Amino acid sequence: MKRTAAMLLALTLLGSLVSCAAQKPEEEQNQTPSAGVQTQAADPGTETQAAPEETVIPLGIPEEDNGGRDFHVLVPIEKAYEFVTEATGEVVNDAIFERSNKTADLFNISFSYQYEPGGWDYRDSYNNFIKNAVLAGDSTYDLATGYIVCTLPVYMQGSLTDFMTVEGLNLDNPWWMNGLYEDLNVDGHLFCVYGDANLSVYKDCSVIYFNKQVLNDFGLENPYDLVREGTWTMEKFLSMAETTVVDIDGDTKINPEIDAIGAYAQGVPLRAFQTSLDVKVIDTDEAGERVSAGLTERLIQAHEWVTRFLRADCESLYGEMNAVDFYQFCHHLAENRSLFHASYIYIIEGDVMRNMEADFGIIPYPKFDEAQDRYKTQIGTSSNVVFLTKTAGDPSLSCRVMEALNYYSMLDVIPTYYTVALENKYTRDKDVPEMLALIREGMTMDFAFAYSTCFSGQWPNTLMVVGDTDLASKMKGWEKMWKKDLEKLAKIPEQP
Repeated sequence: MKRTAAMLLALTLLGSLVSCAAQKPEEEQNQTPSAGVQTQAADPGTETQAAPEETVIPLGIPEEDNGGRDFHVLVPIEKAYEFVTEATGEVVNDAIFERSNKTADLFNISFSYQYEPGGWDYRDSYNNFIKNAVLAGDSTYDLATGYIVCTLPVYMQGSLTDFMTVEGLNLDNPWWMNGLYEDLNVDGHLFCVYGDANLSVYKDCSVIYFNKQVLNDFGLENPYDLVREGTWTMEKFLSMAETTVVDIDGDTKINPEIDAIGAYAQGVPLRAFQTSLDVKVIDTDEAGERVSAGLTERLIQAHEWVTRFLRADCESLYGEMNAVDFYQFCHHLAENRSLFHASYIYIIEGDVMRNMEADFGIIPYPKFDEAQDRYKTQIGTSSNVVFLTKTAGDPSLSCRVMEALNYYSMLDVIPTYYTVALENKYTRDKDVPEMLALIREGMTMDFAFAYSTCFSGQWPNTLMVVGDTDLASKMKGWEKMWKKDLEKLAKIPEQP
């Protein structure tokens, strides 16, 4: 795939940097429609990488003079690390700072950022900044970013531009996420985009951690080998988890807060099994319209598997549905009281994982069965993505700037995060780079997840965590609601 090749090139280019710094302290290409006009062919004179000419991936956008104009970006304060204002000496931060500087120089613009609380509890007030600007005809925001699950519903109120109607964006470029258009378009319309400039897409994706000491104590198979062989399936995951249950306090009952269990997860990462097991709840028909996929055998089996996390009589698995501190919730794994933990990439940056004495590994979520063609990784719905307001002053410039931000991020930011931070700083495992590449290649934002908060009834991305229930009878009611909601989603507000 083009995206894989591009990432391998970027990692190779970064390799010499990592090697030279080693003595120092811590330091299926998707055939998607292209929005607007394709970017032009590369000018050989604009290559910026000290690499063999034939390996350089060009941006293909010439320098332009915008007179140093202000380029204003709305950013959730919780994701401020994606748009930093100064160098701090921290390698990822400084790579992002340099990426923005290169982009500003290319277009002769000056970035300014408006940071506002934009997480789940603040979504309404955050979205009002966008809606009020549009209602007032205000062109303040050249770009607006936001949690996809919080801000995407704003398009239904007519405040966001359809990216397929503006020039300057080419979603075939490898710095955009695989399958972006296919996953998120509504009847050919696309209201948000995300790529390598959105570091939260990588930080917030779901992965499986495993405790190597527990693995070795029970003489279990190497999960890395299972992943490579294509045999890392849900049944294998469950059978391995059942092996490591231990009644530590000897009271003949398994208490996940005291005893050793097999696997555990909070409710949101549990939902990600819906994607990893390749269960489609909302699909696309032959006419390109979004429809309910119905009660399939695959859904029934996936639901039965994941529901075990929520059942009191299943001693090997534990699911926590209440809100938790994800940085702390990994303590079961750190205390060698669980073989597996399903969570997010970013938790390895927290103190619990960083101070963990036993070694841990990182692997993708399991497949449904060996026939599933690849490992799929759900991108977090808390990921920060990019929107364009209907009143943006120069939509084409905004799109070109996005291309450059993602391009320079592909070359510098993501390789730095993967190679210098994840692989060298937070982990001690030579197999991690290979696993991260597999995880990255399978990253996807399923439609049911991205648009979940646009549904008025049962969210279609929560079927894995509804608990023991009669899915057949429940689905009849849910599908009726989903049909009405999908009809609303398809009523795209007219462009001004």
